[in-house]
Amino acid sequence: MEFDINGDMQIDIDEFVAIMSFGDEIQFHEQENVSTYLKIKQARKINVLDFAKIFNSLPQSFVPSFYTD
Repeated sequence: MEFDINGDMQIDIDEFVAIMSFGDEIQFHEQENVSTYLKIKQARKINVLDFAKIFNSLPQSFVPSFYTD
């Protein structure tokens, strides 16, 4: 697996973050890996309203101070 840097046959969070951060600079050997990377990169991103909905459902003690009234 091209994404598996340490060879343990699993994608760790550090490997995933590295690929998503530097994927544009990586020259993948297999076209399938390029396709997978692009699908992940083009996935729907969470917008600001989604974050607001999440914060509104949290207990007040969990809400960051910059969001409170």
